[in-house]
Amino acid sequence: MIASHGSAETNFVSMITIDLNEDNKTDIIVGSYDYSVYSIMIFLNSGSDIFIQSKRFPVSDAPSSISTGDINNDNTLDIVVVSKYSTNIYVFLNAGNGTFIGRMTISIEFSISDFKIIDFNKDGKLDFIITTVERYYALVLLNDGNGIFTNHNIYSTVYPPIYVEVIDVNGDNMFAIITTHLNGHITIFSSTDNSTIMKQVSSVSRPTFYPITTNDINSDNKVDIIITVNSISFVVIFNFGNGTFSDPITYFVDSAGDIVTGDLNNDGKADIICVDSRNSKITTYFNTGNGTFIKQRAIPLSGSTHYATTNDFNDDGKMDIIVADSETIIAISFHC
Repeated sequence: MIASHGSAETNFVSMITIDLNEDNKTDIIVGSYDYSVYSIMIFLNSGSDIFIQSKRFPVSDAPSSISTGDINNDNTLDIVVVSKYSTNIYVFLNAGNGTFIGRMTISIEFSISDFKIIDFNKDGKLDFIITTVERYYALVLLNDGNGIFTNHNIYSTVYPPIYVEVIDVNGDNMFAIITTHLNGHITIFSSTDNSTIMKQVSSVSRPTFYPITTNDINSDNKVDIIITVNSISFVVIFNFGNGTFSDPITYFVDSAGDIVTGDLNNDGKADIICVDSRNSKITTYFNTGNGTFIKQRAIPLSGSTHYATTNDFNDDGKMDIIVADSETIIAISFHC
């Protein structure tokens, strides 16, 4: 099944999937612009292979990063939006069942390149980790629960960070912060049982222009790191589970780009989907489980595809792929 949404006037610039209205169906949230009007669009999953546009919220700039989390502790998922190189974080507060009651704006002193949401200090409130190309660090903003976020930890980097990701190192809520940099550096900050912060710096041959992906690649119940390096390769950094990580291991592919993961063939292993916007296709690589990936198929698409994600959107027990180009969202049911 392929379902399409969009128009010639609407351009999509970011995308995530989540069950937003608590009906046990995966919905789609996209950032878009339409003749210099920037907005967030919500497509609710009807459960019959159809996504229905339900809401559209204006924002000041192109929404390059979207995430969700219960920011105000009312047991509903709020939408958090950042426009790349804007100084504002926008929080759309969810009143329940997918309706929203207002927008909260959090302003900081420098432009944001990326952000993630996590309960950093384990107080039951979701905090922000942000990066900026104007500073040589990643910054933690702590949530006091009353709509106020304050500067907390600063993680210094050698070069300005472009993207950030956070993982649980070994399932015990000890976090690692990963940042990537335009010069090819990858920095990992990981905490230990005695609260010591370890810093590990790796390098790849080319600048990294794509977001960081994470999944358990080698089936050892530890979350690993996947990063696109250039148009023909990506690297995997394996998590040892003790706060340390392997050196980057390079994998060559036909064409890389944005990378997402998912178990496409139901064998319990995380497979790789490479998004090739230049050649308008996505290519899937099956994970053998022994450190290698086998090309499975290339799926041509009509537009210049920029974003992809995976989930079981039609509740058939099989992983589906959602891809978005500048104007269209397409759902692909992947059956092996």
